[in-house]
Amino acid sequence: MRVLVWIVEETWQATAAAAAAQAALGRQAVLDARSGRIEYEVVAAAATADLIVLARDEDHPRHGPRSLGPTARYVVDHAPSAVLLVWPDTPSR
Repeated sequence: MRVLVWIVEETWQATAAAAAAQAALGRQAVLDARSGRIEYEVVAAAATADLIVLARDEDHPRHGPRSLGPTARYVVDHAPSAVLLVWPDTPSR
């Protein structure tokens, strides 16, 4: 299985833990050069991936569609593969 793990500074621990729990860190794609908008780069890099792992990036107490910022929402909506969306902290009730 080829997995793309999108790690950002604020949520890297939760994202890495979720990827490791899926035994996904064996083969990974790395984006180290930015040439445009990151959400476009992530979707393009995921063209050959079976799974994308990313964390929510917006208002954490919020539930539903507005719990995602525009970057993560774009990736979820345009992903060419399955997406594992991680809550970086404990969700509120």
